[in-house]
Amino acid sequence: RSNWLLLNGEHALQMALFNPNQTHRKLSQGKPYVLPERWTAPASGLWEQDAQEESDWAQDQEKEKWVRRMKRLHRHWKRMLEYQQQDAINAAQADAVRRRADLLKTALGRIQPGQQQVQVTDFFDPALPEVTLALDPEWTPQALVNRWYQRADKLEKSVPHVEERLQQTETQLAVLTERREALASVSSVAAFETWKQELPDWLQHQADRLEQRLPQTSKAPEASDPLARISSDGLEIWIGRNARENEQVTFRWARGNDWWFHVQGVGGAHVVVHTGSRELPPRTLEEAALLAAHYSKLRLERNVEVDYTRRKFVKKLPGGAPGRVTFTQNQSVLIAMDADRIREVLSRLP
Repeated sequence: RSNWLLLNGEHALQMALFNPNQTHRKLSQGKPYVLPERWTAPASGLWEQDAQEESDWAQDQEKEKWVRRMKRLHRHWKRMLEYQQQDAINAAQADAVRRRADLLKTALGRIQPGQQQVQVTDFFDPALPEVTLALDPEWTPQALVNRWYQRADKLEKSVPHVEERLQQTETQLAVLTERREALASVSSVAAFETWKQELPDWLQHQADRLEQRLPQTSKAPEASDPLARISSDGLEIWIGRNARENEQVTFRWARGNDWWFHVQGVGGAHVVVHTGSRELPPRTLEEAALLAAHYSKLRLERNVEVDYTRRKFVKKLPGGAPGRVTFTQNQSVLIAMDADRIREVLSRLP
């Protein structure tokens, strides 16, 4: 509702955006403009003060933007640190998994078909106690032994990478915390400019990446339905974006031989590739993994590990909330996030 007034060099009113007579002030074209009574600055400094206030306001706006960015980045890295700490705990279980495989191997000759558990002597313990090992009816005992050995190898190989990532995140989080506290104490334009100049390049890059959100694509005909898209190979891909949609995609739409995808270790979408009698092509596998990563809590990471298995090996978690599942016979793929490719897949409607 502000008015715009055009004055000449003698501060005489030339024209106004709104009729001056409607402002309840004695303003007439060609007459000198007089400052409002609440204005306390001298008229000679009017333009300089306006310019300074505009500059200060712009700086305040930018500072507030950075306060929000740093808060979001801090929350994101805190969450990543929790995930990586859990990865470190899991990696430390390599010896225990290998030990379980060694013990089960000693009992292979006496396990009957359909048996759900077996008792073995723990020869790793000097007291030689009897321990019970649970069996999976969907796996033969020998296959289960092999699977445990593979799991132990994978965990052992992951240890140095997990430790490196954890140490890097802890270091970056410490720098971010220090920069965030320094920003809170900034009280002048000059101090804010100095703070920006001292911001590390990698922190600026991470803050920029956090704001690079992919545009939301059009929803399916019903807003409550999961997304449906077409892969490069012409196969239909279904994406659940919440617990109810995940339940619908996995347990209502999918068939036993369809392929099911989910990010490893964190919450995210259930993604199903409806293959029917066809095999799963490599391009479709990558596209489904990209969508699972994009609709997850790890969407801002550079690389994301995604598990995938046949739908028939996905089971509801007993007593769990909608969308909570357990799965077996899964493989994993490490996918590099590619925003352009994600946009391309999301643009292909069935």
